[in-house]
Amino acid sequence: MLPRFEPGQNVRKRLGWFLEETKISRLSQLRPSLAITALKTLRDAGRSDQTVAHYATVWKSFSKWAWKDRRTRTDLLADLEPPKIITTSKRSALTPDQAVRLVATTRTSKPRHRMTGEDRAWLYTLAMVTGLRRGELQSLTPESFDLNGSPAVVSLPGRDTKNSDDAIQPLPAHVVPSLRSWLASKPVGRSLWPPERNTPL
Repeated sequence: MLPRFEPGQNVRKRLGWFLEETKISRLSQLRPSLAITALKTLRDAGRSDQTVAHYATVWKSFSKWAWKDRRTRTDLLADLEPPKIITTSKRSALTPDQAVRLVATTRTSKPRHRMTGEDRAWLYTLAMVTGLRRGELQSLTPESFDLNGSPAVVSLPGRDTKNSDDAIQPLPAHVVPSLRSWLASKPVGRSLWPPERNTPL
């Protein structure tokens, strides 16, 4: 079986996706060819060169760790060449008007990626008002919110944040009433959104 490995959130996510995608259950099954096929899957899903390279780096680091910890006789992914970063995506902030239109349009859209338009609209809204990353947002449950404080806040434990530090983000007062209503429809103790997949939200 795979040995105990305790990386940070992003490393956990990228390694977990690789193991699920390739159906690997034992270290002896690691192969550069499987990694190359998985990297192609990421590219075909629209991931940037930089993101694909990050995934490859995580897998190679895991393979090297397994070898140094004497879990394998050799570094099984030593021959995997990290992909070159040819293009990087440029991000620009939405204007207030663009943000309002995005949320409004999304709210009335058809279900997508196992989410209703309303659920996706709240994902975008909370991303914009808190600055939390995608993986961090997808760790949120109804219990993550304290809407009775002044200000209302959303909290994440360090195990779910990129920098491994506890995070507490204030929420604008104008979103609290409708957010409270939406959260009331969600089951206790369960993530508000489905886990990340290959396709963008």
